[in-house]
Amino acid sequence: MNIFTSENRTVNALSVPICFMSFYFIIVGILLFFPFFDEFDFTKVEPFLWCVVVCAFIASFSTRDSKTSAVIVSAVLCSDLLCFSICKETFGFGFSVLLSFAFSKYLGELKMKYLLPLSVVIGILSGIVFGFAFPLWEKGIRTLASVISGNSFVFGGLCDAYNFMFGSLFSDLFYFKDYGGSTVINNSLVAGALNIFKASISQPLSAVSTYLTGRYFANVFLPIGIYLSLFKKIKSRFSIPLFLSLIVSVLFGNNTMFLIFIFFYNPFLFIAFAVGNALASLGSSLVDIRVGFIDNASVIEMIKYMSDAGYFLAVGLVCGALVYFISKYAVEKYDFDTYRFIPPSVKKLLDALGGAENIEKAENDCVTVYNPNLVNILKIDCEVCENKITLSDDDLNTIKEYIN
Repeated sequence: MNIFTSENRTVNALSVPICFMSFYFIIVGILLFFPFFDEFDFTKVEPFLWCVVVCAFIASFSTRDSKTSAVIVSAVLCSDLLCFSICKETFGFGFSVLLSFAFSKYLGELKMKYLLPLSVVIGILSGIVFGFAFPLWEKGIRTLASVISGNSFVFGGLCDAYNFMFGSLFSDLFYFKDYGGSTVINNSLVAGALNIFKASISQPLSAVSTYLTGRYFANVFLPIGIYLSLFKKIKSRFSIPLFLSLIVSVLFGNNTMFLIFIFFYNPFLFIAFAVGNALASLGSSLVDIRVGFIDNASVIEMIKYMSDAGYFLAVGLVCGALVYFISKYAVEKYDFDTYRFIPPSVKKLLDALGGAENIEKAENDCVTVYNPNLVNILKIDCEVCENKITLSDDDLNTIKEYIN
């Protein structure tokens, strides 16, 4: 299994987990409309649920063995639980995918008598290491916060990228300073003002209407732009998870599943999203947009609490359109649906023949090239007869494997 390329790339194993978690987020989003469910903290369950689901599908996709998959799932979940018990932080959704991929790729081929003890040991050790290393990592992030203080462009670009990998919003780590338009109340970071109509008497800070720091554009306009750029290209097996993750992002303000999909489908789309998010944050800062939300940065609360609608929509539409063209260019220039990894040794062979684009076809006894003058006879053992190149059997079979 490959992370980004080949037919066995990781995104193939993510379709069902993304659909499953998208349905989960939709159900939770609907339940939270009812006051009875406000007391439930669903965020504690979600990382572990995702860890189990995604690891199960990646392990099964990689090993094709149920017992091996069960052992790998147990090891990764054990690591996550140990990390949480030490530092009270779970693995981020993206990190869970990468850890599941690593366990499946490097342990999945072992026999059970070696796999079981080794995976348990690695799971325990990795959980302990990650748990004790996280406070140091968080301290480094706070140092970074001091460096980018007041820079809304950098803040916007890093916010969702950090959340994607490590599970906490970038802004949540800033407690003592004002970043990206946020503010401090009683030594706690908030980004906005109290909603006196919804705040409870016992916990007056529990309903804080926070102001935009770029997340609205990320959750509403940018996913729509990327979705439209992929609409005609996306394969049928990816259309449902992409659409469901878009719904969760726009209607319920949670773009985690959408970011998971675009990152593993084509990482250049993720870069386009981060750049668009950064530009949106900068734009909102420059025109001084104020958009509040109580629970999440969704289109529903955007409509309820939006002011300066003209400025907001202008910046949002411009950034959404920009991301559309960037992502469209990215999937055309770097198309991982058709991309095939070529080992360095094979690449040297192709370069000696003038590059893959110079090869017309590979037949039973020779290779036909478009321009024989591009063939470097000093770097390859061959015979040239017009545009017919006779190679050794090994080289010819290699060319057939990667060209035909």
